[in-house]
Order: sequence, then C-alpha cells, then structure tokens
Amino acid sequence: MSAAAVIEQEKESETADPAGALVGTLVHRLFQFTGVSDLSDEDLAVLAERLIRPEERVTADAAALAERAARVWRDLIRRPDVAEAVAGGERLSEVPFSMMIDGRIVRGVIDAMIVRADEVLVLELKTGGPRPEHEQQLERYVRAARILFPDARVDGRLVYA
Repeated sequence: MSAAAVIEQEKESETADPAGALVGTLVHRLFQFTGVSDLSDEDLAVLAERLIRPEERVTADAAALAERAARVWRDLIRRPDVAEAVAGGERLSEVPFSMMIDGRIVRGVIDAMIVRADEVLVLELKTGGPRPEHEQQLERYVRAARILFPDARVDGRLVYA
C-alpha cells in the first residue's frame, strides 16, 4: 500500500432532524445494552435517558426523546423477524472494522452482529426511511464481517423501525 492511500471513514449522512438522529442513536444503544428485555416501558425509558451523553442533552428534551426511543426499540424487538434474528446467538454491538476497498482504507462500525457456531448475521438498524446508500452500507458491513469471520456463513439484514 502506498503512503498516498486514502482513508475513508464510513459515516451516516447528516440528517435534517437532529432529534430523530438522537432517537436512532438511543435505539442502537438500547440494543447494545438491553437485548430482549423484560423491562417495563417506564424502566426502558429511564435507561434510554441514562444513555444520553451530556453533550447530546443541550439540544433535546431528554425525557421525551428517551420515551420515543424506548417505544421504537420495543416495537423493533417485538417484530418476529428481529426477535428471530437476535435469538440464540452472541450479540456483538458497535464492531469497528478497517479494510481495503479499491485501494482505499475504509473504516466503519457495524451496528450489530449475531454470532452463532457457523453463521454470522449483520443487522443494520435504521430508524429513518429507506435510502439507496443503506444497501451499499450493508454490503460493506457484510464484506467486513466475512473478513472477521472467514469460516462462517455471513448474511446481512437491513431492519427499518
């Protein structure tokens, strides 16, 4: 690799709705910290509010956004396709990766992976509407997971809330 190689950071495009983006971030954090949970709706909202970082609180009504994120997370985790996907495997969240694509170093973070004995499922969680770049992002994440788990069958799934 030459010293002139480009390093590209995998990143979600900026959103016009910062509150919606924070809800999405909280849904990801809830997925990371709770899994399939028996928490009450109230306790789930309290947990979501605790997961808001200090710098994120300045522009948002933390309690309202936490309640919204808890509702979205609860709806997501109750879906049969999501419940089936997360059952019976080790869940890895926020998995960083670096890889070469077309002579460029690409770095990113995979939202969630469910690892079983011989298979890995990459879950890409989206709280906004479908966009064409989501499929490309999932393809990169699956490619990275195949490098991380070369002996496993790796599949990917976009999950929209």
